[in-house]
Amino acid sequence: MFYKRIAILIVLFCLSMVAKGQDDADEDGDDNSVVDSLLREYAAATSDTARLNLCKAIGMESNNPDTVLKYASIGISLFDGKDTNSLAYLYGCEGWAYQTKGKYDKAKIFFSKAVDMFRAGGNTDKAVMYAVNLSRAYRNDNAYPEMWRTIYDALREAQKDADTVNICYCYYTIAEFYDEFNMIPQGIEAATKLYHLAEQSHNYEDMILGAAVMSGLLCSDTDADLCRKSIKWAYRAIECYDKAGEVAEFYASLKGDVYAHLSDAYLYLAKIESNDAYIDSASHYIDACEAFAEEYYEDAYTILSQENRAAIKYARHDYKGAKNILHEILEYARTNDVDGYNRQIYRDLARTYDKLGDYRNALKYYELYREQQALFSGSHVIMAAAAFEVKAQIDKENEKVEYEKRIASKDLADKQSHFRRMMIASGVGLVALMLFVFFMWMLLRSTYSGNAMLLSHNEEIKTQNEVLESEKTALATINGKIRESMRYARRIQLATVSSESEIEEVFPGALVYYRPCQIVSGDWYWTTRIGSKRLLALGGCAKNGVPGALVSMMAVNALKDTIGQLSAMSVVSPSAILRTAKSKLPESARNNAAGVSLCVFGRGSVRFAGVNQNVILLKNGNTTLMQGNRPGDTFYTVSEGDVVMMYSSSTKRELLARTSLPEKFCLSLVQKTPAEQKAAIDGMVSQDTQKEDITVVSIII
Repeated sequence: MFYKRIAILIVLFCLSMVAKGQDDADEDGDDNSVVDSLLREYAAATSDTARLNLCKAIGMESNNPDTVLKYASIGISLFDGKDTNSLAYLYGCEGWAYQTKGKYDKAKIFFSKAVDMFRAGGNTDKAVMYAVNLSRAYRNDNAYPEMWRTIYDALREAQKDADTVNICYCYYTIAEFYDEFNMIPQGIEAATKLYHLAEQSHNYEDMILGAAVMSGLLCSDTDADLCRKSIKWAYRAIECYDKAGEVAEFYASLKGDVYAHLSDAYLYLAKIESNDAYIDSASHYIDACEAFAEEYYEDAYTILSQENRAAIKYARHDYKGAKNILHEILEYARTNDVDGYNRQIYRDLARTYDKLGDYRNALKYYELYREQQALFSGSHVIMAAAAFEVKAQIDKENEKVEYEKRIASKDLADKQSHFRRMMIASGVGLVALMLFVFFMWMLLRSTYSGNAMLLSHNEEIKTQNEVLESEKTALATINGKIRESMRYARRIQLATVSSESEIEEVFPGALVYYRPCQIVSGDWYWTTRIGSKRLLALGGCAKNGVPGALVSMMAVNALKDTIGQLSAMSVVSPSAILRTAKSKLPESARNNAAGVSLCVFGRGSVRFAGVNQNVILLKNGNTTLMQGNRPGDTFYTVSEGDVVMMYSSSTKRELLARTSLPEKFCLSLVQKTPAEQKAAIDGMVSQDTQKEDITVVSIII
């Protein structure tokens, strides 16, 4: 399924707008009345400024790459050194034209120029958009490290600018790249972030993006449950179309993806469950996909729908009919110069000829399939290696940024200390000055000259007070900046850990009680899925505030990286994950990590491992304390309605200051509802007297 989407994306972004009518067009030809009108205006223009603006408009409106190249080049030659925004657009137009013509080296050069100029001009929105196009040019040229670096830089730039639309577009592109090379867990993570962000901002168009790509990622020819989830997401995308009303052409074009995913998923269900009833549903969406292809002149969707018709023939044992359709679409793809389908068609032809008993042709097409598969597998390995390499580089850069932040925080603290000393010295000096003035006033008050001297000293005092007030204002400004930096650091930390909505999705009805004693926290929690298993981790640091937050973020990143490496294991061992994650932490972080606990939930079971932290299990009305610091994993059976409560070591220390039996208090908590648990903790700990971070996660099986 992912290979089909490769071809669709290539057609959508590079070929679909120019595939029809190119052979009959002259160098200025274009099936667009708007472009024709702009060309007439250009011919009548009398000034270079007007011609420059018209060249930009033609480049943005035309679908003919030759026309775009011609007028973009003219516009660049007319640049007068002033309108840099128009020049950036012209570079972007040239990049698009070269990308469309398959000249990726030149496309990369002009997209890079456009991105640099938009950034220099402060136009972050367009800089991010063209950076995404640049990443696609790197991908088409098989430059995978540059592709990953470019798209992740674009994502960070969009996040810094809080541009929700561009953030969603970046996540969509990242999910595409992962899906293209079958890196499904990473693609699902990006698609989930995309959909949740679009849902929070009530942007139905971006919700269509998330639902459509999620449907494709989940479509499986071996897992019926995944197929049903794929169908669910496809219908969710259709619902978003209905709610969004009229959408832009790009979002409308994704409807072909949705129809293709639905037809694939129903065909897979028919094969997996040997139920021909699903074939009727598949036929319905094949018809919809064909109608969409005719409406939008999309060769890719025509090929996809015909492939599925051949699959239906094959499922009904009409192997001769399947063979004829496959040869037709192979010829159609060659005639219309649509790449990316040969490998799939060769495989299906080999399988069909085998059923017909024509082993010679079966062997022929199997060998062709093996050649194409070898090329694809090599690209997949390079792509995956580049993804992990760039991710490691980004993590290293993040660590460097955090180190620089710590140095800056120390410098700021030193400056504040110096400023306080100066304030004390100024206060002492001011008091001494006031005493001196008072003495002089008492000594000379009977004389005119004494009064004049007193007036002079009063003026000096006024000046000193103004200086003091100015210094106090500066101190208040510095303190405000510090708090603003801390709040921004909190947003970064909250982006690292799982949100409450993510935990709610994985563990419905869960309670998350997260209350740092300062703005940022040394505690953290994080959840994810590996196949049918659900993971929940909770940890803490020996320190609060900024030091604890830095250690917690390193711990979460190490845990994410470890789980990404171990996601292929059939049995997910929490103790193995914790050992591997610990080895990834620097020594200073390991020394300051106070404790961690990790639970892996399967069907009717939970595996637990912990370091300096315990977990409470409520089962059939009885509570069990799951002890940390034990070697290996601890295995427990659970059933519906059981409750698992996880809490940090700092939570235990905070409770210890108020009760001599903190574990007994937590055991009593687990028997309450989530709302009652929160009220009980609030009643025990006042925020005004809180000394430690408090983090409790309680889930219901």
